[in-house]
Amino acid sequence: MAGKSTHVGKETEVDNDDGLSATERDRKEDRERLYRWLRESKRRV
Repeated sequence: MAGKSTHVGKETEVDNDDGLSATERDRKEDRERLYRWLRESKRRV
């Protein structure tokens, strides 16, 4: 992954309470957003 950092220091940033890196937090939020969207789309059908 060297030389692929678009966000400088994003990989090693751990300043949040849950102890996840910023990248892991973004992944978690994306997953939650996906699940929410799936639930809402099922409800519409």
